[in-house]
Amino acid sequence: MEKQFYRIKEMAALLDVSLHHLRKMRKQGSGPPFLQPSPYLIRYPICGYEAWKQRKLEEPKKTTRG
Repeated sequence: MEKQFYRIKEMAALLDVSLHHLRKMRKQGSGPPFLQPSPYLIRYPICGYEAWKQRKLEEPKKTTRG
């Protein structure tokens, strides 16, 4: 059976962010899609992460003007 979900630590490592930052992304809705079947269990569907990553790569880059 092929793996279908990433755990929190795996997702943080993939995104190269801290667990705290990943939690912040969940609260803001800016991170990859996740499932929370219980209060203490969070999983990230691999297919959802891949789709989210592709959308992020296709987004125009935000530029700042000085």
